[in-house]
Amino acid sequence: TGSRGCIRKCTYCDVAKYWPKYRYRSGQHIADELYHYYKTVGITSFEFSDSLINGSLKKFKEMNLALIAYQNKDPGFKIKYKGQYICRDATAFKEQDYKDMKQAGCDYLYVGVESFSDKVRNDMLKKFTNDDLDMHLRMCGKYGIKNSFLMLIGYPTETLEDHQQNLDRLKIYQKYAQHTLIGISTFYYFVFVWGLYGIAALMNYQVKNIMYNILDLFRSEEHTSELQSRFGIS
Repeated sequence: TGSRGCIRKCTYCDVAKYWPKYRYRSGQHIADELYHYYKTVGITSFEFSDSLINGSLKKFKEMNLALIAYQNKDPGFKIKYKGQYICRDATAFKEQDYKDMKQAGCDYLYVGVESFSDKVRNDMLKKFTNDDLDMHLRMCGKYGIKNSFLMLIGYPTETLEDHQQNLDRLKIYQKYAQHTLIGISTFYYFVFVWGLYGIAALMNYQVKNIMYNILDLFRSEEHTSELQSRFGIS
């Protein structure tokens, strides 16, 4: 774990409720820890538990460069890491940064895209564009970094035209499947629950917390199984 919280306040998400302030460790400190576990117990595969591993671009770049420095000192130090990742402005994370990320050991990213409609993502407060996403996929395809896109279908402001953009973009991005193994995760049987999270985010503080507490109940495994059974979802 390199950080806690998130730099975004997406309308459907409750991370900011539990960790209002984004906190992070230095990139060098994280690299030191990964190298320590490699040397002491031989671990070569790591998965970050952060809400996003690149919340602080400065610290994320610092971590990758520190891992590369360890590789230069110890050629046997070859690791792979994966984690949740936020798509950033294409001008803030350039090709050299993707090259460093791959060399440092980045193997797999879970990216909260949610929608291929700029309008819907703006409503969610995601703060990146399809152009930024295009750049991200080109670089990941070039350097062999696999992606899993997390998609949220049925956001309250989504129209049929927006959904058609999702389908059209999937066809466009199909060319990256051989290189990045894009996986699409959809919250298809929880559309109504996540939609209510978005509505709750617009309410005042007291009402918001009441709705969050109620909706949190629906996210337990027990309720998930019950809803799947009731609606015949496998």
